Amino acid sequence: MLKRILILGHVNIGDVCYDLSVVSPLRNSFPDAEISLVTSSAMRDLFKGYSGVDNFITFDKHTDDRGLRGRLRFINRVRKEGFGLVIVLNS
Repeated sequence: MLKRILILGHVNIGDVCYDLSVVSPLRNSFPDAEISLVTSSAMRDLFKGYSGVDNFITFDKHTDDRGLRGRLRFINRVRKEGFGLVIVLNS
């Protein structure tokens, strides 16, 4: 039984809308799982409260997550969360 699911999504509004379309099927398949979505701070604020997503994780390549050191920090932070399934929707 999966307890935590991470969706690595996009940062543009149209792509994020597409990303959110996978939430309902995931929620139906894993009703007790916590579903988290990685996106930009602007998209997080726009979709905050979207039913089905329990947590938005912010990735901002222009500030905190800038450069190699910032990306490594972000990766370590996400790895510590212990997600049982990671779905990558971007290339």
